[in-house]
Amino acid sequence: MDGLLSVSPGLIVWTIVNFTIFALLLGKLAWKPLTTALSERERSIEEAISRAEKASADATRLMQENDAKMAKAQQEMSEIVRQGREEAQAKVQAALQEAEKVKEQKLNEARTEIEREKQSAMQSLREEVASLVIMATEKILKEKLDVGQQKKLVDGFIDEIQKAKN
Repeated sequence: MDGLLSVSPGLIVWTIVNFTIFALLLGKLAWKPLTTALSERERSIEEAISRAEKASADATRLMQENDAKMAKAQQEMSEIVRQGREEAQAKVQAALQEAEKVKEQKLNEARTEIEREKQSAMQSLREEVASLVIMATEKILKEKLDVGQQKKLVDGFIDEIQKAKN
């Protein structure tokens, strides 16, 4: 066990010489490629971060654009619905006005027809009254009546006229 733990000055010198040669070779041959690789790795990480930030900014911008488009579409939809309601209301009003015109026209036609029927009935009544007056006059002229008979005859004709009216 003594050999393993003992320090030999020649071994220390050769170890230092070997380490120095290794460090020089490593510095000449490997240090520059290692620093270049690390620099390139650092640059690629920075580029990836930059691309990620740009993608995040683009995503944010797209979300804002989409929100704006959604708001505009919502507004347009509300406008279309409002216009539809206004058009429907206008059509209902037009239909009501047209119905009112038709109602007035039918009422006027009915009034005209009633007036015509009334005139016809009045004409018929006049003709009948004239006929009754002629008949009464003929009877009176044919018969000589006393005052009581004349009153009775006139009352009978009046009753006939009233029955004709009803």
